[in-house]
Amino acid sequence: MQQSLRKNWSLWLITALTLLALGYVAVFGQDIYIATHDNLDSNIPWFTMLRDNGLFASHGGTVPFLGGISRDYLPSELNFYSLLYWLLPAFPAYILGNVLKIVLSVAGWLALGPCLFGTEAPRYRHLLVLGGFVYANLPTFPTAAFVFAGMPLLLALAWQLWRRPRPLVWVGLALWPALSDFSTSGIFACGYMLLFFVAASIRQRRPCWRLLAGLGVLCAGFLVYEHRLFGVMLFSQEETLRSTMEGTTLGLAGLLRTIGQTFWLGENCGGTLQAWVIMPVCGVYWLASNLWYLKTGRYRKLWRDAFNLLWYTALGNAVLAGISNTELFQLFIRTFVPPLDGFNFTRIAWFNGLLLYLAFFVVLARLLRRGWALPAYGLAAAAFAVILFADGETYNDIHNNLVRLPARLRGEQAEELTWEEFYSEDLFTRVKESIGYNGEWSIAYGMHPGILEQNGIATLDGYLSYYSLDYKEQFRALIAPQLETDDYHRTYFDDWGGRAYVFSSDVTYSAQRTVLVDEAVLNIDPAVFRQMGGVYVFSRVAVSNAADLGLESCGVFTGEGSPYTLYVYRAA
Repeated sequence: MQQSLRKNWSLWLITALTLLALGYVAVFGQDIYIATHDNLDSNIPWFTMLRDNGLFASHGGTVPFLGGISRDYLPSELNFYSLLYWLLPAFPAYILGNVLKIVLSVAGWLALGPCLFGTEAPRYRHLLVLGGFVYANLPTFPTAAFVFAGMPLLLALAWQLWRRPRPLVWVGLALWPALSDFSTSGIFACGYMLLFFVAASIRQRRPCWRLLAGLGVLCAGFLVYEHRLFGVMLFSQEETLRSTMEGTTLGLAGLLRTIGQTFWLGENCGGTLQAWVIMPVCGVYWLASNLWYLKTGRYRKLWRDAFNLLWYTALGNAVLAGISNTELFQLFIRTFVPPLDGFNFTRIAWFNGLLLYLAFFVVLARLLRRGWALPAYGLAAAAFAVILFADGETYNDIHNNLVRLPARLRGEQAEELTWEEFYSEDLFTRVKESIGYNGEWSIAYGMHPGILEQNGIATLDGYLSYYSLDYKEQFRALIAPQLETDDYHRTYFDDWGGRAYVFSSDVTYSAQRTVLVDEAVLNIDPAVFRQMGGVYVFSRVAVSNAADLGLESCGVFTGEGSPYTLYVYRAA
């Protein structure tokens, strides 16, 4: 046992830390803090609606939100992450996804060992295990858990395809798109493979057909696994709200600032936490190592060194992310690639987390090679410590639960809501039974419509950045009375529209325990509400103009363990 511990101490360490986190989940269950933004408010309800309505594999099915939207607008059932929610209820699927992304990430980093260190890879096995664990626990966009965790595997597959292809490499390339998502990373992965083909062909002075064939396998995989997305993008005649989205356009100063911020700080959904340890260490090393290469005349190292290749690729991604926000780039896309109009090209910076953390661990490996084990492993521990203590990151569930643990042990309640509180399933079950709810169309007021959707309530409102323009215009007519006096939400909806919400100037839909007002005016057009089939209004505050809207109260509901006082109205 002791020999196994010494030989595999890194694996035992990350296993212990993972089990510690699972123990926390076992104790508190669904009463843990999980990020709401682009997660509990949208993605989790999407999966739940697909599962509860038997729509995962449906063709031609309609999902009961946004007035009834085609199932094809939601994630593919062939995606490995989606499969978790098809097979399991949402909370166990979410937790299992977090565990599997650690396994996938560590396996990918170990597979990258020969690419980074050649025959010396076994010497750095512990660093690779720790690197994969740290990378897996970065606070990235939760639904893209396998997208981020699968990136190391793609790099390893591409390298093995170039050096010594084996049958399993082709199998891996065929399956990898099921880990990814074309609209967030797949399109860039294919672009990387194309560039790799060009670079390798130039280097060996003849086409590297294996890499081109690998690109073909990747593309074919995406066409199969993302058949719904490509069907909507290429063959649907329905105009979507993306044609009305107003993209950000940058001048020269803004472009340079965006490139710098993206390179040094990372992209928001990427959650790389790189500014505290990774970038300072890598920045100092880049300067020192390249000055040494220049001084000693080793000029080829300036572009062939593994660290430099990772560093410059990350910089190139940041440049592209910035350029994508220029008017010239957006005009080019609208003119020559119209299906990608409105596409978020800044997501190429999602790859920077992997590139920069790999560069960081290359530095640590070189410290270890010099016999400086304590600084190497100390810096690895510091990179993980940032995850534990960094505040203000959108998706840092580890930090959010850790810092709130002392208070909750004292019986104090945070302003933020836990998964259990946010959805309050017991309360909504009782409400539906009390009012005799039977699938009628509803709207949410003072809360995310995703709360209703998670509880089996069909909504006219909802959150999705890709739906028909006709419905956007129809929903706008519903909330027009509010938009006429609310410049902020008018611009927010007209220039984007992903959140088709019943907005208010008095009550927020943010996931907060405290509601600052007891009642508020509901500014909707009641005729449009009825025309759209609307029946129920679920509100966190009393609707002061309910009688003017022709709404009758169905009661006021509270529940033990729920932060909500729920006011329910029905169209008379």
